[in-house]
Amino acid sequence: MSPRPSRRLGAPVLATLLGAGAWLGGCSESGGPRDPALVSQGSDSAIVSDPVPTPAPSGAHASFSVVGSVSTDLAYVSLPPGTIPDGATATIRNPLRAGLVRTAVIAGGFDAVPIAASAGDILEIDIRTAAGGLVSLMRAVPISRRPVVVRTDPPPGKRDQPLNASLVIAFSEPVDSATLTGSSVQLFRGTSAIQGRLDLLPGNGAIAAFTPTTPLQPNTDYHLTVTTLVRDLEGDALQADVTVAFTTGVSSTGPPASVQVSPDTVFLTGATYQLTATVRDRAGNLLTGHPVSWSSSNPGGLTVSQTGLLTALAAGAYFVTASVDSLQAYADVFVGAGPPASVSVAPTTASVGAAGDTIVLTAIVRDAAGRLLDTPRRPG
Repeated sequence: MSPRPSRRLGAPVLATLLGAGAWLGGCSESGGPRDPALVSQGSDSAIVSDPVPTPAPSGAHASFSVVGSVSTDLAYVSLPPGTIPDGATATIRNPLRAGLVRTAVIAGGFDAVPIAASAGDILEIDIRTAAGGLVSLMRAVPISRRPVVVRTDPPPGKRDQPLNASLVIAFSEPVDSATLTGSSVQLFRGTSAIQGRLDLLPGNGAIAAFTPTTPLQPNTDYHLTVTTLVRDLEGDALQADVTVAFTTGVSSTGPPASVQVSPDTVFLTGATYQLTATVRDRAGNLLTGHPVSWSSSNPGGLTVSQTGLLTALAAGAYFVTASVDSLQAYADVFVGAGPPASVSVAPTTASVGAAGDTIVLTAIVRDAAGRLLDTPRRPG
């Protein structure tokens, strides 16, 4: 694994972030006042799902995880493409939970990212623009909300869709893989249905891909239909049918040219979190079926599975690497420890050989998520 590139956050900020109770106070990249912001409190842009209770079932082709303990709920936040055309990065905070994630803004939007939240929590969404401006949105987590399609690839009206590319559907929250069927998602050429395979992609369970059995015909009109037969993990149906018309070109997708991890910064207050990797070719076409290898800078403190599932073992700062061929992308992960919740002593049994002998006992203190807290060693 290549050395980690230098990062945005300096040591003083990192030290603040890792301090108990100081997560949100240290999240700004600058110690000064915030930039002037355009503030929106409406519901016309960022999409926030209703709370998804955890633990939740996984689809056959997807990994789904929780942030925090088994009682933690997740809200999924997304931004449709083109909402903020010059957006560069988005930071999502829940002040009540001291949670924060940061993700790249692509084509003016971003796919669903989870953050620990309950109904009624107010999420703060800050979107930095390429010119350094700041767009701030505030969204309440709804009690109930049906899932929607945030984006598709190809987007509506695309005229040069590669002949061999999968068709990608990004939802506003994880969906039930059992409802992704030949009836709920269909591809048509005119009135003729095109055969293919439908899968949830590895990640948080909010992105599905339809892969035609054979390459599409060149310079031909198609339309993809996603119906209300698709349901989320709580059984709520898609808000409305979606039809996306597009036209193929004459080319095929190229080899992987980039890989992106979402979110690329996580301030982890729970035990586990799911990252998602997206692979694209040089033309920006999304590629599926390319295995991603994951690794952690310190597996003793933070592990990562081969589906991108993080498990925090100890407080600290880490980086996670996603690799495809010779390509790499990174995510910063900051794990904060909660208050002490349990203590044990090692060794559990011991005896002395003679009067005056000593035994060194070690107190092992963990928080509610099972993460180790630093403790001094004292002679017994």
